[in-house]
Amino acid sequence: MSAQPSDGEEMFPPVTRAQWRERAGSDTSPSALSTQEGRPAGGPLGGRHSRGWLRIAALNGGASDAGSVLDQGSEGLELSWSEGCFDGLPEFEPTTPIVMRSHGDGLVVLDAFGERSGILHTGFDPLGSLARDGHESSEWDGYLQQVPGVVQAGGQRQPSGRALRLDTGSWQGAGANLSLDLAAGVTNLLETLRAAEAGGVGPDAVASQLIVAVAVGSDIMEEVARLRALRVLIERVLRAAGMASPAPAWIHARGAPSTHSLLDPMTNALRATNQTIAGVLGGADAITTAAFDALADEPGSMGARLARNTQSVLAFESHLARVADPAAGSYHLERRTEELARSAWEHVRVIEARGGAAACLLDGWWHEQLDAAWAQTRESFQAGEAHVLGVSQHRGEDMLEHSSSESAALAYGTRPFPLRRPAALFES
Repeated sequence: MSAQPSDGEEMFPPVTRAQWRERAGSDTSPSALSTQEGRPAGGPLGGRHSRGWLRIAALNGGASDAGSVLDQGSEGLELSWSEGCFDGLPEFEPTTPIVMRSHGDGLVVLDAFGERSGILHTGFDPLGSLARDGHESSEWDGYLQQVPGVVQAGGQRQPSGRALRLDTGSWQGAGANLSLDLAAGVTNLLETLRAAEAGGVGPDAVASQLIVAVAVGSDIMEEVARLRALRVLIERVLRAAGMASPAPAWIHARGAPSTHSLLDPMTNALRATNQTIAGVLGGADAITTAAFDALADEPGSMGARLARNTQSVLAFESHLARVADPAAGSYHLERRTEELARSAWEHVRVIEARGGAAACLLDGWWHEQLDAAWAQTRESFQAGEAHVLGVSQHRGEDMLEHSSSESAALAYGTRPFPLRRPAALFES
């Protein structure tokens, strides 16, 4: 080797930025030639500093399956609240997380869980349950008044759990783009903080009892940026509420059913893998992978087990759980994170000016926005600009048995958000 380390300046003479851009080629995209100076200021936007995630399995087969589900690699369970849903649960390790999906029943879930083993994440989500289920009364005052009591009771009776849940899955499923979805989460948090403050509960208590749940789509890069932007926005809100150093938002990422198809259902397993990877790279604290047959009238055990094994393979064979923040330092992701955060904040300003999240749900504003966003999405699929693999392109033959159940408008009050799947445009 003729060159010595001291010869570095001769081997690599300094160049100006203009010379560097010229040598990179005139056909190169300007955004691809960005430098350190062009990156967002500060540390990685929306980053996390802890490794791994909780592998949460959706429990759809009844409490009797809970033990075998945990034995097969999952670390926790996700349940829907109904009377008797805890009956038959086996004795768990004291640290086993039991994550409830969104509901509006306040303290009822805590009472029903009683002294069972495990860490209960109660799932109280007044605005999310209103969006998902609608409400028959024209004078819905929300369950927001219950927020202070639920926060206080959760801290006393399940100190290791989290009583509140803010789930934007209904917005995503009804057609929200990434910016609208983020705005829904932020404004729901603002409404929750105001309700807590009215009952004498501060933002620190709310933050310690909060799970933010999102439905993750199949575009890995976009979803990673969305999760990071969500963390940025929530930190901004909590600081504005008076918290000096809020901890990163505790995020539960779930596979979005809106991305799934009835035709060629095994392709849903590929989508679920993409969604899980996006959740990991985006820094989700807990992930539930959707089964490929989740839309079927009677989902089978194979789909549920494949969903659980997907996380195990990614964690232990692909080693995704060994790196704290693998997306940190990516110029594209950090810039996209910043773009999404700014775009979402403009929607937040509009919603707050209209009276807040609850008012926009009750007066139909959210339905109008979601209808418009869905119209744009539908047009792109119908024009052939976007595709659903196995349905609109490379059409499959297998089809899940599924009974369509469209949400009917209510005579009074608010109608539920619909579930809009691009694949449904081509399934009939």
